[in-house]
Amino acid sequence: MHVSIVVPCYNEESSLSLLGERLGRTLELMGADTNVVFVDDGSTDATLAGLTELAKTLPGSRVVAHASNQGLGTALRTGMAAAHGDVIVTMDSDCTYDPLEIPGLVEKLDVADVVLGSPYHPAGGTDNVRPHRLALSMTLSGLYRRVLRRPDLHTFTSMFRAYSRDAAAAASSQANDYLALTESLVSLIDGGYRIVEYPTVLHVRVEGVSKMRVLRMVRRHACLVLRLALRRPVPQPAAQSGGSVT
Repeated sequence: MHVSIVVPCYNEESSLSLLGERLGRTLELMGADTNVVFVDDGSTDATLAGLTELAKTLPGSRVVAHASNQGLGTALRTGMAAAHGDVIVTMDSDCTYDPLEIPGLVEKLDVADVVLGSPYHPAGGTDNVRPHRLALSMTLSGLYRRVLRRPDLHTFTSMFRAYSRDAAAAASSQANDYLALTESLVSLIDGGYRIVEYPTVLHVRVEGVSKMRVLRMVRRHACLVLRLALRRPVPQPAAQSGGSVT
């Protein structure tokens, strides 16, 4: 099984040392059938040069670069289109989710099409995350649980995920920012794909600065929650593993 790890990056020069160390250990653990696709989203610092050097140390890995900043959603779509693995993992460049948890994510694809790294799962947790950020994120996830009628899911905004090849191809989003993470998950729920959670820990960022504008994203999520609540979706039959969604 070939695993591709997609890592969007924007102005992450100061985080690359930690990222390289953690990914190097992860690839050693997972073996030769794992590679990394870095996406530089128009960084204005030395991120692109750093990623180019980092990719040389990780066998089979590559860098795809945007000429200008286009947003996380676009960077994710670029990376997933460039990935050729049977399994595609997406992760944050700041290692707020430990890459060494990736084998655990991938293992659960034996019983699912999508595995969500979930700090809000009863067996998950958070480490030094600011209380207001944590409260906002957990509130949003609670709202999504209700409007999507998925009480089994606890986290809807995490980028730490593993997809089967078919599920990755079916995931659809329009947003160019962080909202794309939830939009793509909604599209897979609507398509009947099997989605499960992998309890994990969300750590505070130790290098660099978060690029997310919190209040703007809260408004964006509130609008999406409202649209989902008003549409009254009809439950779809479960998609078969290896199938496709049109």
